[in-house]
Amino acid sequence: MRCKECDVNIENQRNGKSKRAGLCAKCGRKARLSEYFRKYYIANRDAVLAKNRQGARDNRERVIELRRRRAALKPKVVREPKACVECGTQVIRAERCRKCYVRHRYATNLDYRARRLASTRRWMQKKRAQELAVRPAETGDMAAS
Repeated sequence: MRCKECDVNIENQRNGKSKRAGLCAKCGRKARLSEYFRKYYIANRDAVLAKNRQGARDNRERVIELRRRRAALKPKVVREPKACVECGTQVIRAERCRKCYVRHRYATNLDYRARRLASTRRWMQKKRAQELAVRPAETGDMAAS
């Protein structure tokens, strides 16, 4: 007889729950503890999370240091640049470059298009008002000369 998990011979093991389940003593204990802690966590989730958060608050500097160490050991992922699906510009994560993304969203999302048109209209009105405010001042200066 062999263990289902680690493929160890369990013939000489005494007949208990683990052996009847097809597990060696080590894997059986691991399964029992796993089940116990899963049930415990489900029953006491809020208390466990509150205790963990309090521990993180109390040991903030230690937690930060451990995160830094873990991050330093973690291999850096080098992303290969991709090309924008529409214009071929180099992008890192996105499917489209910013210019093509805005153009695509403008064409496909009616709410976005309405917001963009309204904001563009307001910008144009503001720009025209500023130009009109500057023109009389320019003509007044020339007349004085």
